[in-house]
Amino acid sequence: MPLCRKVEIIVENVTKWRHNKDFILNFILRMSQEWTTIIKIVNLTKIFGKVVAIENITFDIERGKITAVLGPSGSGKSVLVKHILGLLKPTSGKIFYKGIDIFSLPEEKLYDIRRDFSMLLQEGALFDGMTVEENIAFPLKVRKIPKDEIKRKVDFYLESVGLGGFGKRYPSQLSGGQRRRVALARALVTEPEVIILDEPTTGLDPITTESIEELILSIKEKHKEKTFILITHDPFSAFKLSDNIAVLFFGKLIFYGKKDKVISMMDSNKTIFQIFKRANLDIARADQFN
Repeated sequence: MPLCRKVEIIVENVTKWRHNKDFILNFILRMSQEWTTIIKIVNLTKIFGKVVAIENITFDIERGKITAVLGPSGSGKSVLVKHILGLLKPTSGKIFYKGIDIFSLPEEKLYDIRRDFSMLLQEGALFDGMTVEENIAFPLKVRKIPKDEIKRKVDFYLESVGLGGFGKRYPSQLSGGQRRRVALARALVTEPEVIILDEPTTGLDPITTESIEELILSIKEKHKEKTFILITHDPFSAFKLSDNIAVLFFGKLIFYGKKDKVISMMDSNKTIFQIFKRANLDIARADQFN
């Protein structure tokens, strides 16, 4: 765009601001929404043949918050994540990342956006033939980061998850909780903007589950600017870890909002009540996380 035209646009907007209070307020509101919302999901639907995997889902993921996507198996959680990462194209609907419609992008631009994301996969998904430090370094090597920087980052994030000195061990020499910590360090080491936690405590005993949850909260406290998406079937973990909760049920979004609002709906929404009843999460237990 020519410089003279840019100047004209600025002048036009300044004129509007001076004479139109509604324009100013709308502009401020729009800018505020773009800053607080990092991912915007709009009317998202995905159909596989005759199966509706997710249907008309709309909600925002706030920047710097932990958003839980909660639902039983088969509710559409994994399909939703694949859309957020641009790995699936929707039947209809859009997803905006920082205001950009990701499905309108060519593959090379979409790859650049994916570099802003990392993921802690279910049960860690470590490479058995690699040491702990090699597992954590792997995504940095793919990005061709210099060796000295890789070592610095690997050591730093090993310490941050409480595994300093474990770098030379192999996954087979670790407990389940330790493997999950290594996976979390690997998710953090690229210093992404968005971290997806896919069932981070599945298969762990209650004591280890609690320690991993506390670790996640500690890391979030240290990295307030980062956005976390928690994928879980466990309402108790969703309440403990998240700021906002999206509840999926058979591909439909039946609730999205602050977690205290879910509690208030348990008496009036039979589906939500059944989800939480199966998990033995009663209102008294949930209240401690408000």
